[in-house]
Amino acid sequence: MIKIVPLNDNILKIIINEKESLSFVKEIKKETNLWDYNIKENEIKIIWNKEYKINFKVFIKDHIEIFHDVEENDRIYGLGEKYARLNRRYKRFHMWNVDQQIHLPSGDPTYLSIPFYILANPKKFLGILIDYAGYIYIDTGVRNLNEVFIKIKSDYARIYLIAGKNLKEILRCYSEMTGKPFLPPKWALGYHQSRYSYMDQNEVLEIASEFRKRKIPCDAIYLDIYHMNEFKNFTWDSKRFPNPKEMIEKLKDLKIKLVTIVNAGIKASKGYAVYDKLKEIDGFIKYSNNETFLGIVWPGICAFPDFLNEKVRKLWSYFISEWLNQGIDGIWLDMNEPSIFLILNKDMEKEFEKVLNNELSLFSFVSKFSTNLINKNIGYVKIDAFHNLNGSKIHHDEVHNAYPLFQIISTYEGFIKSNSNKRSFILSRSGFIGIQGYAAVWTGDNQADWSHMEISVPQLLSLGLSGIPFVGADIGGFSDDADPELLIRWFQLGAFYPLFRNHSDINSRRKEPWVFGEEVESMIKEAINLRYKLLPYLYKLFVDSYREGLPIIRPLCLEFPFDENCYDIDDEFMLGDSLLVAPILNPGSKARAVYLPESKWLNLWNGKIYKKGWNFVEADLKTIPVFLKENSAIITTNVKESAEEPWDKITIETFLTKNVNVKIYDDDGITFNYKKGEFFEIELNIKKEKNKLKINTNILNDKFEPSFNKIEVKILNKINIERAFLNNKEYDFSKREGFIFLEFDLKELMGK
Repeated sequence: MIKIVPLNDNILKIIINEKESLSFVKEIKKETNLWDYNIKENEIKIIWNKEYKINFKVFIKDHIEIFHDVEENDRIYGLGEKYARLNRRYKRFHMWNVDQQIHLPSGDPTYLSIPFYILANPKKFLGILIDYAGYIYIDTGVRNLNEVFIKIKSDYARIYLIAGKNLKEILRCYSEMTGKPFLPPKWALGYHQSRYSYMDQNEVLEIASEFRKRKIPCDAIYLDIYHMNEFKNFTWDSKRFPNPKEMIEKLKDLKIKLVTIVNAGIKASKGYAVYDKLKEIDGFIKYSNNETFLGIVWPGICAFPDFLNEKVRKLWSYFISEWLNQGIDGIWLDMNEPSIFLILNKDMEKEFEKVLNNELSLFSFVSKFSTNLINKNIGYVKIDAFHNLNGSKIHHDEVHNAYPLFQIISTYEGFIKSNSNKRSFILSRSGFIGIQGYAAVWTGDNQADWSHMEISVPQLLSLGLSGIPFVGADIGGFSDDADPELLIRWFQLGAFYPLFRNHSDINSRRKEPWVFGEEVESMIKEAINLRYKLLPYLYKLFVDSYREGLPIIRPLCLEFPFDENCYDIDDEFMLGDSLLVAPILNPGSKARAVYLPESKWLNLWNGKIYKKGWNFVEADLKTIPVFLKENSAIITTNVKESAEEPWDKITIETFLTKNVNVKIYDDDGITFNYKKGEFFEIELNIKKEKNKLKINTNILNDKFEPSFNKIEVKILNKINIERAFLNNKEYDFSKREGFIFLEFDLKELMGK
C-alpha cells in the first residue's frame, strides 16, 4: 500500500495506494544513493544525505491521514496565498479553491490552492508536495505542536519530498517538476490600471488620455464585466462599447494595451454562440444523470465548460484566439475557482433577477439560500458533478483545484493559436500546481485597509515560495475607500510587486493616481516612475525566474539562509538579490525599524550607509525605505511612458567597496525568439583596487541587438578613484555631485 521511489539526489516519491490518476508533476529520474528509508507497517523513516531526518505515519481509511514530525526551530513556508504570516506554523489550512469573501486570517480556504510547503531552518531545507487536486486539510501544529497533520480526501495519493542545501535549491527542483515560470512580454511589467468597472469606451479613452496628459507611465487598462452583453463572455455591449475596434486602435496609438475579463460561467442561453458550440460537443460538466450542471453567476443561469475534456480545451482556445484577433492584448481570468453563487434551484431565479437589477444585495441573496453551502465553516459550494477525462467520468471533487489550471492552459493555447510567436499575458484569480508556466496571479478582492496592505507582503512572498513568481495585490484595495496616505503608501509598495496593478470596486471611491489632487498625484507618480526606472533590473529578474524558478520578491531568509533573524521577518523583502525594501505599513508613520542582514547597506534616497542589525530609518510621506546591498548593483534606465519603449541607455548603480558582478539582459520583449537564442546578455565585473577602478566585460550572447547603446556605471558611495580601466585599457571617468561616473558605447565595445 505504501511504496517509496527515490527519483534523484533531491527528490523522493511516496506512493500511497498506487493508482493511475491525474498528475501535475514531471518526474526527473537519475540514479541516486542520497536517500535512506525504512517502512514498517504504517511508519516511514527517511534520511537524506545523512543530514535530514523526517518520520511519517500513514493511516488509510476512506481517506488518507498523514503525520510527520517537525523540529522545534522549523518554520513552514509556502501553501500559496493564505491570509497568514510568512511562517505558516501553528495554523490550519484548507486546500479547496473558493471565491473567499472573508479577507482575514479566518478566511480560509482562498482562491488558489498550492499543496506545497517547505520546512526550513538554517540547517535544514525540505519541501513537501502533495500531488492531488482534491480537498486537502493541513494542520501545521495546532493538534500537536511538533507535528504536521495532513488529511487527503482520497484513498490514494502521491507525495514528493524535495531536499536541498537551501531554499533556492528547493525552488529550482520544484520548478523542474511542476514547470518553469513563463517569461511575460515587457509591457506586462509596467503599471496596469483597472476598475470594476470602466463603464463605456469613452471612459476608457478618457482614462488613457489622462495618463498621457499627466505624463504618468501606464501600460495597460483592464475591462471588467460591464464591457459584455449581459455579462456573456466574448461579447461587447453595443450601447456601452459601440465601436471596440476604434477604441482598441486609439489605445494602441497611446501605447496602452487592453486586457479584458473572461469568467468561467457560460450563460445557458440558446442562441448564444459560445453556449451553443460547447453544447454541441457535449462540453459542460454534468450531474450524475448526465444533465448539464447549472449554477447562478453574474449572467444568471450558467453552465461550466469541462476543461478536462480535450475537445473543450480546443474549442475554448478558438474562442480566445478569435477574441484576441480584434487586437486585445491580455486575458484576465476571474471567477474560475469556479465561483458559483448558488447551485441552481427554480425558487432562486426570480430572486437572482433582483440582484442583477440592484434591488437586492448579493449578500442578502446568498444568505437567504445559504442552505446550499455544504460547509459554512470553510464556505465551499458542493459541485456534485462529473468531468469527461479521456472518455472516463471523474468526479469534480477529485480535480476541483485543477479546474482553473486546465482553463488557463487552454487560454494560453488560444494565444498561441492567435499568434504562435507572441508572448501571452494571462492574469488568473485561481489556480493550482503548475500555474506559473502560463499565468500571473493576484490575491483577489482585498480591501482599502492598512492591514490588507500589510498582509499582502507575506502573501506575495509565500506565493513566490510556492513556485509562483509573477504575483500582485490590488493597489489601494479592491473594496472600500482609500484615504490619500494609504493610497500613496500602497503605490510605493506596489511599485515593487511583480504585478503592478491598481484595481477598485464599483462601489468604492476611485483610485486612479490623480484622484486626491496634485500633491498626492506627484508622490504617486514618483512611485510609478521608480518602477519604470527599475525595468531593466526587473526584467533580468523575470529572466532569472524563467531560467531557475526563483521568486522576483524574496523573503530575507532566501538570500540570507544562515541568519536566523531573517526567518520570521515578513514586513520587508528583497527585490532580487540586491535591493531590500522596507515599506511603511502603518498610518502616520514617518519612520520604522528595519533589520539589515549581513553586510553594509546604502539608503538609495540619501546615501546613508547602515550596518548589519536593527536600524531606525526615517521615511517621510514621499519616501519608502529602500537599501542597496554592499558590493551589489541595480540596473536602471530613463523613465518612458510605456515599458515596451527602448531603454536607450543603461545605468549600473552600485554600492562598491570591493567587487561587483552584474549581468544585463535584453531581447525584443514581445516574441519567443529568445528561445532560439535571440537575446543579448553581457556580464560586467567592477572592481575597486586601492584607488583604481577596473571594469571587465564579457559578452555572453549577442544574437540580438539590444535596445540600449550606452552603458553607464554610477558608484553611489564615496570612494577615492584616481584611474579607471575598461577591459585593461585606461578610460576616462568623471565625478559629479560626489558620484563617480564612467560611460562607454556598447557598439564600440562589441567592435561594431
